[in-house]
Amino acid sequence: MIYMVQCALGPAQSDADWDAWYGHMKPPALLLSVPGFRAAQRFKGITQKPPAYLAIYGIDSPDVMTSPAYKAAGGGNFLTEQWKPMITFWHRMLFDGADMAPAVSDDEALVVLDAPAPETHATLDFLWLRSVGLDQPTPWRGLAVASLSAALAAVEYSGGRLAAFAPRMRRIEQPGT
Repeated sequence: MIYMVQCALGPAQSDADWDAWYGHMKPPALLLSVPGFRAAQRFKGITQKPPAYLAIYGIDSPDVMTSPAYKAAGGGNFLTEQWKPMITFWHRMLFDGADMAPAVSDDEALVVLDAPAPETHATLDFLWLRSVGLDQPTPWRGLAVASLSAALAAVEYSGGRLAAFAPRMRRIEQPGT
């Protein structure tokens, strides 16, 4: 099962501030303190305005999201008063269809397609995930890994249907995952 958190900052906020607060703290803390979190990787949108941030976690089941350990780690409501007015949107999403999202290396991009149903694409091979919980802003989300140039070309050709994200951190995993 895959858990995703996606948000965008307002124009007055900086990547450095967000990374200092969320980026180096949240993904490792969840993997270390919440049973059922198995992997994490963070991204920043490179084709959206304003750029969106995306964190993708591999989790064992939906029960992880209601566990005392997740709640104690701030899960579901960890936006501090400092950040709430600075974020333009915030979505928490649960998807089935894969145990883990594909790892994306520094020279690649993650291409995302939200759709009412899975579909084929001329140049990208999407892993299709069905929305099963939390905010559910889309019924299906496709993920594809591509070279940066291929991702940018696909996004441009799509007329705005696709979004590309660059890794902000390498994927980290629980030992034995």
